[in-house]
Order: sequence, then structure tokens, then C-alpha cells
Amino acid sequence: MDELIVDILKKNPEKGLKLIIDQYTGLIYTICHNKLKGVMSHEDIEECVSDVFVDIYKQRDIIDLAKGSLRSYLCVIAKRKAINLYNSMSLKKNIAAKNAIPLEDDLLNKVQDENLTPEEIYIEYENRIEVAKAIRDLGEPDCEILVRKYFLMESSKKIAECFGMSANAVDIRVHRALKKLKTMLGGNESEKRETVKSI
Repeated sequence: MDELIVDILKKNPEKGLKLIIDQYTGLIYTICHNKLKGVMSHEDIEECVSDVFVDIYKQRDIIDLAKGSLRSYLCVIAKRKAINLYNSMSLKKNIAAKNAIPLEDDLLNKVQDENLTPEEIYIEYENRIEVAKAIRDLGEPDCEILVRKYFLMESSKKIAECFGMSANAVDIRVHRALKKLKTMLGGNESEKRETVKSI
């Protein structure tokens, strides 16, 4: 059965991948969930599972069943992916957002340098403090992803490497985080993105 699935995967990748997903999603989810529960959300775990299948798709031409079954091959990929994500999250969890987000004094100095009136300075200062606090309140990994994206100007690809996830997963998290900020602060998502960039 393994030989047939792998053969289909190599000759017809989409069909082969569907067969693998149908047969092994439960197993892969269990592996990822057992490692990441309590650290990542349900959505994050599902993204990890998706990344496992992306990896198997990319590695389809080098799968060697002489070294083990397809099941064991998938288990190794899933465990490695989950462990890398767990380790990355554990390391990043200890990085204080305040080290990357301008603190109150820094923000005040910045708005004072923009030739605003005292009233405008106060309003701008309060707005930026509110945004900075809201970003911190997002929690990890959303807080650091936004910090890296908009304060450190890192690409989604680079952020993805740090967190052990795909660039697409990073973009999805950014989109969701901005929607959360919209709820927390009001205004539309594009306005909130510009507010984040302006700090």
C-alpha cells in the first residue's frame, strides 16, 4: 500500500497528497497536538499539520521506503516540525516586547520632533501608547510577529524561519493580529496597519 501511495505521489502529486491527507491527518494532528498543546492555539496546530503535508509534498522525490514505512516517515517529519515550532516558541516567549516596541519616553521624544502643537503631541502620544500596549496584549507569538514585521522590518520568510512555520502562515497570523487590533482599538485594518508602522 505504501509503495502504491508513494508511486502516485510522485507521478500525480496532487492525487497522492490527497490520499496521504485522507489516511494520515488524524495521526499527524495527534503528534503535533501532543507536543504543542498549551503552547499553541488549535489554529496554530492545524497550520503545523498543514506544514507537515507541505514538507512531504516537497520531499516526494526522495522518499525511500527501504528506510522505513510511509507512516514512520510522516511521523518523523511531524515530530521534527512540532519540536522545532515548540523550541522556537519557547525561546521567543522570553523576549520582552518592550525591547522592540518604543517605550513611552521614546514615543514622546519622537512625537515632539514632528513639530506638532502641544495638544497634537498629547493626542499622538496617547494614540501610540495605546497601540503599543494593544500589541503587547496580543500575546505570543502574535506580538513578536508584528514587532518583527513592522518594527524590525523583517520579511515574512525570515519571520517564518524563526518560528518554524511557513511564510504563508506568518501572513495569516499578521492578518488575524491586525483584525484583533481593529477590535481592540477600532478603525479598519489598513488604518491599524499604518498606525503600527508609524510608531
